[in-house]
Amino acid sequence: MSQSLYIDIVEPLGTDARRHNEEFAQAYAAVVNRMTRTVVADFLDGNAAIDWSRLLAFNSGRQPRAGTAHRRDDARMLHVIL
Repeated sequence: MSQSLYIDIVEPLGTDARRHNEEFAQAYAAVVNRMTRTVVADFLDGNAAIDWSRLLAFNSGRQPRAGTAHRRDDARMLHVIL
């Protein structure tokens, strides 16, 4: 067995895992930010309170209000946030 096993094999695995974790964290943050922006734009009123009638209409499958159809895919995950 090589005395440099840790350096040759294990250390690069840790470096790759760290890099992938950082990439995942950045991608995850971008999704959370996009979904938060969707919730704020589509489901909060002027006082930053949840507009429950609009949220319930969306969740029940009724047509979204004008200008929000392009955001429907992002908003499908609202149940994860709420």
